[in-house]
Amino acid sequence: MIDARVTLPRERWTVPVARHLARVLLDGARVTGDARDDIEIAVSEACGNAVRHARPADRYHLRLHVGGGACMVEVADEGPGFTPPASPASTGASSGRGLAIIRRLADELEVRRRRPGTLVRFRKRLA
Repeated sequence: MIDARVTLPRERWTVPVARHLARVLLDGARVTGDARDDIEIAVSEACGNAVRHARPADRYHLRLHVGGGACMVEVADEGPGFTPPASPASTGASSGRGLAIIRRLADELEVRRRRPGTLVRFRKRLA
């Protein structure tokens, strides 16, 4: 089992760092193939959203938990928060596609508005 938590500055350079960290942790847990790739992409999208949209917050939090045949990822920020549209891709908007990508790659997705901030939690089965 792996349960890693990191707090990162809300800066663009941290998105590839978060993705690399996810890969290293998943490799350590012997997660390979499509599941690892899907989780890495989804981590990038969730962290990218926190970096782009969580002003005026200066940081965000990443948690990656591998155990029980699944990987659970949480990305939480302390920005103003938002309520996501039911289907971002269907609106034709040029932004909001990150959640649609995560929705396709993960088995479960939860987006919760908090005070302050937003929590994005997704789960991917590994088998």
